[in-house]
Amino acid sequence: MSAPYLLDASAVLALLGNEAGKDRVEELLAQGNCHISAVNYQEVMFRLVRVGMPDREAQKAIDSLGMVILSYTPALAQDTSLAAIGFKLGLSLGDRCCLTTALQAGMIALTTEQEWKKVKVSELKIEVIR
Repeated sequence: MSAPYLLDASAVLALLGNEAGKDRVEELLAQGNCHISAVNYQEVMFRLVRVGMPDREAQKAIDSLGMVILSYTPALAQDTSLAAIGFKLGLSLGDRCCLTTALQAGMIALTTEQEWKKVKVSELKIEVIR
């Protein structure tokens, strides 16, 4: 089994939207051990619904990927180690939540966001798929 991955909303949307980087997401999902934060799950739901997909269809589309949904806990919210770094780089709240969750859980964060390459935290592993 592969190392555990935490998928950012952008990675899931790349797959669902048939965009560049989708092949890597498909590969990791096929191997199993992929997770998504509840915060990023909500981001994907919102984007799908915003373009006209009914709520139930959006939920089914995401759930069909077989990712484990991780709660965003008060302990994660209280961890500000990445907040200042991410904010200075212009990362969204969802991005910062994903990075914090990946760091705390010891997972590899998977994203399409190029800005994440500028995040330099020794214990944090990030893979940018575009």
